[in-house]
Amino acid sequence: MLYRGKVTFETETVKLYSQILEYQIRLASQCSRHALFRYLRDVVCADNWKAMLDEVKDLEQSITKYLREIDGYTMKVIDAKISQSLDLQSIIVAKIEARHFPSSLPYYTYAFSSLSSSTRALQNSARDLTNRKDV
Repeated sequence: MLYRGKVTFETETVKLYSQILEYQIRLASQCSRHALFRYLRDVVCADNWKAMLDEVKDLEQSITKYLREIDGYTMKVIDAKISQSLDLQSIIVAKIEARHFPSSLPYYTYAFSSLSSSTRALQNSARDLTNRKDV
């Protein structure tokens, strides 16, 4: 699905830039005319400026939609990677706890509490990422 969204996103972006260039070319052409001819063309809506602006706005909304889809997919990938990392870290912590290192070893207590704190911090970060409202 992401690939289709990426292709559509690229297509819509090219269309947007084309519309902007067309608008700029028509505007330059309009400004190069005599004031009377500009007024007459505006009266009969020869260039239909409003329709061109509406089309640019529609393309912008479409691109925004595709960017949100791509962002959502990226967040899911990041969430999966964090979950894998947390699972691996939990396994490592469990193995360390299973060995029952004696507390008389120097720095064991500090190192183990630091590792546990890191695990909790990663879990909180992962939970915050998955609970984001703007995705």
